[in-house]
Amino acid sequence: MSETTIPVVVASIPNTVPLRCYECNKWILYCDEVIEKFSDISQDIKEIKLFCTECAKFEQCKHVIYNGPLESGGREYHYHLECVKEKPYVKNLLNNEEEKRKRLIAYFPYVQGLDRLLEI
Repeated sequence: MSETTIPVVVASIPNTVPLRCYECNKWILYCDEVIEKFSDISQDIKEIKLFCTECAKFEQCKHVIYNGPLESGGREYHYHLECVKEKPYVKNLLNNEEEKRKRLIAYFPYVQGLDRLLEI
């Protein structure tokens, strides 16, 4: 900063982003709906996750995140839905609309501290 006089902004990224799928160990990417909403600066984003409207028809979106266990009593992790949707416990769980809304999510690329830039 002192050499170029270009100001430096320090921000922190919560530990929820980026995510890796616990099944395939690949990065979980952002879906098109999240990218569209995040890119629209007129949107007032209050949450770092959402129930994506595409999640309701999850066979059409390849970036849907399943956040939950793979078996009864199992630990909850993030997975590509594509990687776990055929597992019997997951299939059964997602037959319930309330569980589907709770478990199928998408995260915004949230960075803490950006709101303070608007104050400057």
